[in-house]
Amino acid sequence: MKRNYLIFIVVAVICLAVFAQADVIIKQKTSIESSAIMNIEINGVEYIKGDKNYSSSSTNMVGGMMAMMGKKTTSEFIQITRLDKDVIWDLDPQNKTYSESSLASLQQMMAGTGQTPESENEDETSEYNWTLDVKTSDKDVEINGFKCTGIIGKATGINKNNPEDKMRLTYEYWYAKDVPGLDELEDYHNKFSKATGFDITMPRQHVQKIFNKYGSQFDKMTEKMQGVEGYPIKTVILVESTKGVEGGEGDYGEEMPPGMKEMLSGLSNKKQSQKSESDMIKVFSLSNEILSIEKKNVDDSKFEIPEGYKKKETH
Repeated sequence: MKRNYLIFIVVAVICLAVFAQADVIIKQKTSIESSAIMNIEINGVEYIKGDKNYSSSSTNMVGGMMAMMGKKTTSEFIQITRLDKDVIWDLDPQNKTYSESSLASLQQMMAGTGQTPESENEDETSEYNWTLDVKTSDKDVEINGFKCTGIIGKATGINKNNPEDKMRLTYEYWYAKDVPGLDELEDYHNKFSKATGFDITMPRQHVQKIFNKYGSQFDKMTEKMQGVEGYPIKTVILVESTKGVEGGEGDYGEEMPPGMKEMLSGLSNKKQSQKSESDMIKVFSLSNEILSIEKKNVDDSKFEIPEGYKKKETH
């Protein structure tokens, strides 16, 4: 399903974006909702020491069709990046196995992430007349203890042939300049970029490519974000529409599994009852926020493959 493809790519971008951090302990949370299809939460913690990185995340399916179908609701992901050894280890805690790849493979994977199929890059909103409003917050806002400045963009579209058909895209980017260990963060980023050729701005660019289906609206809203000095604390993306997700059947069509159509219909009706004050229905939302950043010594053993793990055989 195209919509599922979009979600998993966004998750991959978020997980990879946290590599550009250094020598501190960082906790963060990500929430993703795609209409009636999926509602997930990702809680992550990152330990970085010099040129070593340990990233752990737990993904929970908290709602939506996939959770109702009994899909696995919780999964764990661990990745250790060793710039000093030119290696990345992906750990499977459940099976006590790990795989190994080079730093160069990360660059290749991210290059592929930004290349969505041609049909995914089509502007599905060209039939709308758009009004854009992008501004910097009038005053600083405290988010999880950080004093943040926000860039807020809003694009409102009205269908050229049907004024009752409206869309709204909202983008919020909150950043802070007073962050513990900022010098260490920048040092690790420079080392990581040198080793991989992977620049910190790339995840932002990939996110923009992902939302090409909504035209250039997100590009215009995020232009102000480029070149901002500060550390990203919270990012919010929200897509709303007066008609929600058309049809409610995704890409299954006539091949939809038994019972799924009724399930989607029920979830769609629930969405209809949750319209905003302007009669908009949430189509897609993503929120990523830093919960805490702490400077603290981390034992070197954190960045080694745990005892008892076996390397996966490659075929």
